[in-house]
Amino acid sequence: MEGVLINQPFFSNKIFDLFVSDLAEIKGKLTENEDLERYLTPRYLNKIKEIDLKKLFRSLWKVTFVTDDQISQENVSINFKALRIIFRKYRSACYEAIKAERVYYSNIKKDSAIHQLIILMADFPNIYSDLDTSLQLIIQNRIKTNQEAKLIGWFIERDFAEYIKKLDPTEFDALSFFPLRFFIRISSDNGYKKLGVKFLIEYFGSSKTFDTSKKRFDKVILPLIKEFDDNDFEDLLSEANKNDQIYYRWGLADAFKEKVLERFGEKYDFTKYPNLFRQFIRQEVEKEELKADALNEEVNETNNEESLDF
Repeated sequence: MEGVLINQPFFSNKIFDLFVSDLAEIKGKLTENEDLERYLTPRYLNKIKEIDLKKLFRSLWKVTFVTDDQISQENVSINFKALRIIFRKYRSACYEAIKAERVYYSNIKKDSAIHQLIILMADFPNIYSDLDTSLQLIIQNRIKTNQEAKLIGWFIERDFAEYIKKLDPTEFDALSFFPLRFFIRISSDNGYKKLGVKFLIEYFGSSKTFDTSKKRFDKVILPLIKEFDDNDFEDLLSEANKNDQIYYRWGLADAFKEKVLERFGEKYDFTKYPNLFRQFIRQEVEKEELKADALNEEVNETNNEESLDF
């Protein structure tokens, strides 16, 4: 491999063939992006010149977004991961390559490839303006009609904050953990994590059925709750307290109580959210009443003893 990478005077198809073959072999072994980057960088990316890197990127783009043969389809996920790594490490060179061959890089028609391209552009928004207007129209339509694409398609307006503010959480009904986790990550990368978390909380708060509220709590809120600061957490409790499909859903109040105790401790004032924590508040009131009754009985017994005339 050293000879193929270093001694070739110009880009050889052998480099690309070796690269994608290697990716196919390791696709089940290196599932994390960080591990894949650590593998590819010293083995390939640090050993080829920029002109050859652009050619590698060009060929990888084709097998990721265009080619429809069985091998390409079987390895599209690992190829896409490698493409993102190359773009992140060599952003300027990749932008230059796309700008220089707009027509080539705009030749994408498959629905699955359009969706992957939208994911890529959520991280690298300048790609969008360098594509043909015909592909831009297809992308815009995908963002209008697909919920996951709409969630992350901020690059069509260029202003992340303004785009997110326009999103209506009530219009989304089938978002899963992975696109929402990605959404929170790009929100943070763009300096608007609070806006991303706000959308997430309002999305949960808009649950229209008991099953939806439970599913969103288990599949979205719990896995991402570590992203919430204390103020975000209070906003989450406030949303839950306003929706009877949440606070009447069996088990959710107890789950929230557990998370409150983990974060704030035993002295937390649960009475701020009387709907969500109504049972717990009632139990505490009953405990206090029992304590008061017991104390009154002790006082009465003492008074009775003192009043006895011997």
